[in-house]
Amino acid sequence: MHGVWARIGSLGHPATSPRCAGQVRRVVHARRPCGYAPAILCHRQHRALHARVALLQPRTQSRQRGPSPGPHGGRRTAHHGNAGLVVKHWILEIGNTRAKWACFDAQAELSASPVEVHSAPASDARAASTWRDAVGPGDKVMVTGSGELNPWASAFTEALVLRPGDPTPLPTKVTAPEGLGLDRVANAWAVLHHGFADATCHKAWLIVDVGTCITMDVVHRGKHLGGSISPGIDMRMRAMAEGTARLPQPEWRASQPHPLSQTAHIGRNTEEALLRGGLGGAAAEIEGTWASLTQEIPNLGVVLTGGDAPRLELRSILPKFADAHLTLKGFHGLLNHLHA
Repeated sequence: MHGVWARIGSLGHPATSPRCAGQVRRVVHARRPCGYAPAILCHRQHRALHARVALLQPRTQSRQRGPSPGPHGGRRTAHHGNAGLVVKHWILEIGNTRAKWACFDAQAELSASPVEVHSAPASDARAASTWRDAVGPGDKVMVTGSGELNPWASAFTEALVLRPGDPTPLPTKVTAPEGLGLDRVANAWAVLHHGFADATCHKAWLIVDVGTCITMDVVHRGKHLGGSISPGIDMRMRAMAEGTARLPQPEWRASQPHPLSQTAHIGRNTEEALLRGGLGGAAAEIEGTWASLTQEIPNLGVVLTGGDAPRLELRSILPKFADAHLTLKGFHGLLNHLHA
């Protein structure tokens, strides 16, 4: 009998019951193999003869449980030989100021946003031990970024570590690809591989990442052409405060977008003048770069990313799109490519 494990302990032993006095019950004793769930008992009756057969079902193993939502979101089943095991991809990006820990559905398209994102100061790697506990069997982890990776990577001994200077698969025309920042590589990879919903509506893109620095990169006809790097908004504000005797460092992250990022506004006092110079100068730089490039590359779209991008309105740039997770998506795409 297929699927039945039975060992006959005794046959033909007489047994009586109040309802079947004088009848003989034949009992088949089935011993349960180690590691199997309690038996499902099926009764078969033929005249006065009763037979009890134990059908044993394999116990569901802990790694064979179906997807269920947990503290880190639901999982999809990954088809790699164990139908019950589900896999996530984790990206640990160490930047200049922040470390980001992002979880992606392993089966999702590149345009899919992360299931969850956590962050911590890049200078404090203690969060790595907590984040590591979320990694399940079969999950893949990439540790990467432009910051100091070693304190973080030591917590993930099985991770793929992509360091600055390592070769990448990005097609680029820069003269020294090994010097291209990994965040810029990830941004370009995400755009070239349709990492956001509107990525197919243009063949040429200006990628603007407004973070510690403002990076601008051009991708056109399937290649990264190059770009620029300039001080970020906070760096501009801090440089004016630290490089002078009397200028303050104003609070500028209060509103999104900040009204003084527009060229139509002028400062009425010292603080507003600093905001106008820092925010408005960054906005004018981006708008001017785009306007200049469109003379050579018509129909140039703009995609904005980076933590400080929402502070800039950039009214003169049309069309433009924003994706806060573009860099993380690019790293996820690189992880998939390097593991293929």
